[in-house]
Amino acid sequence: MSNENENNDFDLDSFLKEKSGELSIPVDVYKSILISSFTQCDTDLIALEKGIEQQNHEDIQAIAHRIKGVYANLRIDHVSKIAASIDELSKAESDIAEISKLCPQLKSAYLDFKSKIA
Repeated sequence: MSNENENNDFDLDSFLKEKSGELSIPVDVYKSILISSFTQCDTDLIALEKGIEQQNHEDIQAIAHRIKGVYANLRIDHVSKIAASIDELSKAESDIAEISKLCPQLKSAYLDFKSKIA
């Protein structure tokens, strides 16, 4: 059972062991990859907001797709699922207002997770 969504009793060591075990890689390698993903995601979230301001579905979709893929591969499902929703909506060229409602959720989930790791 993953404890990535628990707010009060997040156990970083257990989390890292669980996720690295799922991927069959050493804990230190998993943590290094995870931490290095933060730099790109920080940049991507800024670009995502800009894409929404410019109502550019293509940019929104590409950025959301990248975030979805990175965090799905790292087994950070709650972040990946929100990015997947944005990816799907922008691919379907849904209303920007609908897409923009998900961006604060994505940013919040990501920043909360990042604060537990970094």
